[in-house]
Amino acid sequence: MHPLVESRRAQMTALCRRFGVARLDLIGSAAHDDFDAARNDLDFLVDLGANPQPCPLDAYFGLKDALQALFNRPVDLISAASLRKPYIAAGIEHVRQPIYIAPEAGTCAAPRPSPLLAETRIVGEIMLPAVPPEDWEALS
Repeated sequence: MHPLVESRRAQMTALCRRFGVARLDLIGSAAHDDFDAARNDLDFLVDLGANPQPCPLDAYFGLKDALQALFNRPVDLISAASLRKPYIAAGIEHVRQPIYIAPEAGTCAAPRPSPLLAETRIVGEIMLPAVPPEDWEALS
C-alpha cells in the first residue's frame, strides 16, 4: 500500500463509519509499486453494506467526494455490488488491500447483487443506474 494512502487510514476509517460502509479496499496502481503520486488517481472498491447512510446514492457519492477531498486528487470508487464479470472480480480479489472492514461485516465481503446497480449506463465518466430516479425509492 502506498504511504500516501496508509498515512490517511484513520481519516478513511472515520469516513467509512460516517457513510455506513461495510468494507473499503484499495485497488489499482496505489495497491502496487507502480503508483505515481504526481499523476495517478486512486482506485477503491466499496461495499456499502445493508444500511448505507443516509441512502445508497448519497453514501456512494458522499464517500467519493470525501475521498477526493482527503487526497486532493481524483478517485475511482467501484461498488462491489456492480462486479458482474467473474474474471474482473477475480482479478480485483488478487490485488485488493483492505482499508476498512466494519465490525459487523466480519471477514466476508463477497460482492452481492444490488437492484439499483444491476443495470447501469455510463455517461461520460459517471456510471448511472438505468433505473429512472422516480423508481429508486421502490428499490431500497
